[in-house]
Amino acid sequence: MIRFAISIFITFGLSWIPLAGSFHYETALTIALAGIILLPICCGIKTQKTNENPSKNQNPLPQIIAWATAFWTAATATAALTACLKGEILCNFWQGLTFQLLIALPANILTALTWGWTQKIAKSHIIQISLYILCIAADFGFTLFALYTWPPLVAFGQFFGFFAGSIYDEAIHITNTLIAYRCGTLVLCICLALAQTQNTRRYHQYLLPCLGLACACATHAWLAYTGQITPFGHQKLQNTLWQTVSAPDQAFHIHFIPNSRNQKILHTQKQQLLHDYWRDYTALEQFFGNRPPAPQGIHIWLYPDRNLKAQFIGAKNTSFARVWLNEIHLVQTSPDSTLAKHEMGHLFAAQFGNGPLKVAGGWNIPALGWIEGLAMAAEWPIIQTFDLHKWSAAILENPQTFGTITPHQLIYGFWGMPSRVAYTLAGSYVSYLIVHYGIERIKKLSQSMPGDFEDIIGVNFHEAFNNWK
Repeated sequence: MIRFAISIFITFGLSWIPLAGSFHYETALTIALAGIILLPICCGIKTQKTNENPSKNQNPLPQIIAWATAFWTAATATAALTACLKGEILCNFWQGLTFQLLIALPANILTALTWGWTQKIAKSHIIQISLYILCIAADFGFTLFALYTWPPLVAFGQFFGFFAGSIYDEAIHITNTLIAYRCGTLVLCICLALAQTQNTRRYHQYLLPCLGLACACATHAWLAYTGQITPFGHQKLQNTLWQTVSAPDQAFHIHFIPNSRNQKILHTQKQQLLHDYWRDYTALEQFFGNRPPAPQGIHIWLYPDRNLKAQFIGAKNTSFARVWLNEIHLVQTSPDSTLAKHEMGHLFAAQFGNGPLKVAGGWNIPALGWIEGLAMAAEWPIIQTFDLHKWSAAILENPQTFGTITPHQLIYGFWGMPSRVAYTLAGSYVSYLIVHYGIERIKKLSQSMPGDFEDIIGVNFHEAFNNWK
């Protein structure tokens, strides 16, 4: 019980993280992930003994399920209480509870059953822990592989349920899909439970989990095939956006669906696309003083409408750049739209980013406000409808409405702020620094945020922010 109390106390602390503070999807994901570490602590580690009474075998099945259910109940109540204390219940309570039932609860039960199964089939502590980590790593490994190499920025996993990807998408409508997906999780849990019953034969302890895993994978494949979740790989996307036009120097490639198969109309559409994107590309090259790697160039996936984009990407209303793959995903917009320039700006800025994801921020910690600020600063020269500095001044002069903005909040708490406020302030701040200190110094700052401000531009992090204000 002491271990259980400590686990709930840790969950209470995690609930104060800004993105996990509201009783919504983020809370359910936090509890699912926390359970991966905390549930084994609750269940404990004991070595099996062959001469022990079977009824006293370590971690009997009812106890495992009881620990998982108790942890989920207490953690959910704790998260709801924290949201109330912070005033951040940002959705209907029953919608939040739905996420808890479909994401956190199945994940917690699966985690506990997996931990119990490893102790059922192995006597050595090292083998138990290693096997448990291997099961978790296999699930997360596939997810990371898909997120890194495939177009979607959403993912389903047995141990975490659902990763929503784009934080600014207007809504997460996944209830029916999660119910279908969790059918595979249910079969996997049943098989793991049957493998731990007292009378289960030794070879069944290995075969049953394999059967459950096969059912879970088959469910995932069926959902992808029927279009209920995003498809695997790039092939279907390439078959859909089947026409391609490339810049003369292969700087970028635009994948799209032609307006007509008439060759004259198609030629006109290609020339218009090349003109629009070459205009933005050359402006960004001049602004940043660099360009993405030439051999592969930028791949621009241009969808005719938001519904088709949602089918392949999982984000209906959010455009984004996958900087590590040098590609952007957009919906066709009007010729005067600045969206394409903003997203391409991320690819130019990635050339002086850190790590395999090519992001700005010291110690490979993404400084999201800085990342979006660079793209907004690059986009700004062709924005005719508003002035980022004037809007930022209005926001900063009204703390009673927008709160007091701090540099760490803007740079690292970007997602915790309303999107229009965050993008406007970040773009104004980074643009100010570029104008006053030059793009080359800003490139150096991008690799060491926020530690080396004084060494690079002569003023510290807080002083630079106050000067901008």
